[in-house]
Amino acid sequence: MKKHLLIPVVILFLCNSCEKMYFQKNAIDPHYIFETFWNETDRNYSFFDYLNLDWDSVRTVYERKINENTSTKDLSDMLGQMIVLLKDGHSDLYTEFGTYYYSGWFNKYPLNQLPAIRQYFSNYSSFDNNIYYGKLLAANIGYIYIKSFEGDSEQFAQIDTILAGFASTDGLIIDVRSNGGGNTSNGTIISKRFADSVRFICKDRYRNGPGHDDFTPWFNRYTKPGGRVKYKKPVAILTNRLCYSATSYFLLEMSVLPQVVTIGDTTGGGSAQPITRELPNGWIVRVSNSQRLTPEGRDYQFTGLYPDIPVWISANDLRKGRDTILERAIAELRKAVQ
Repeated sequence: MKKHLLIPVVILFLCNSCEKMYFQKNAIDPHYIFETFWNETDRNYSFFDYLNLDWDSVRTVYERKINENTSTKDLSDMLGQMIVLLKDGHSDLYTEFGTYYYSGWFNKYPLNQLPAIRQYFSNYSSFDNNIYYGKLLAANIGYIYIKSFEGDSEQFAQIDTILAGFASTDGLIIDVRSNGGGNTSNGTIISKRFADSVRFICKDRYRNGPGHDDFTPWFNRYTKPGGRVKYKKPVAILTNRLCYSATSYFLLEMSVLPQVVTIGDTTGGGSAQPITRELPNGWIVRVSNSQRLTPEGRDYQFTGLYPDIPVWISANDLRKGRDTILERAIAELRKAVQ
């Protein structure tokens, strides 16, 4: 279990409902807080059937630890331990003592990204320090790095200007490595510029009842063309384990397109939409509340999305400053235009 006083960057990308946190200071029965936490999680979490975890047993074990001497800090730690048992990057607890969350989905894996790769470009610019773009030295290929899908839609609409500047390129690399997510609609703004037609990308359903298997019917999601500028030439997308949540959805939108190939590491996953609930003392609990299936019928919440071409950066290449994932993308795009 990780416990920090500052909300981690990954969690900040993913949380859309915790901008204002207020924690009541008045004493509230810890049993009541515990029961509310357990019930909200039991009622809303969408992946109990995927886990080797008996949530009722978890309740029994931790409830026995609570007594008249249980401090607010001890209760915070206990609930934090419980939320981590879900092993879910979309499930966390916010208290005045810190943020409790599961980090194993990304910190058990290599980063597969260099701290700097400007040596590969003839020019390199940024927009709002979030979208970076340039042209490669070694080939007539454009490059776009999207740091996050957080932000205003107007920022992402600038993709038209960037793509217009790449009109004469033979191909394009979109790098979303370490993009922890944000607003899915911002990713859709980008993907529409590459879509050739309406295409099925996934189907979703949501928890809607007290039973762990109570869900809405499945409903389909599609991608479709849009935007002022279109880019129809070959595209390679670079991925690593820190691609999560809205970034995974962006990859779903892009991966169904015939001119797109994904290269790098398996993503972190994060298929679900989280839901937030406030506990009686003002603490915030967030849990995954939906399920999503790829066109192949697989939910990638815990497993991630697999790249078309898996590539890792070796320790030796990392020391030499070689981005072998980027280099493989260059090679693949060169082959595509021959």
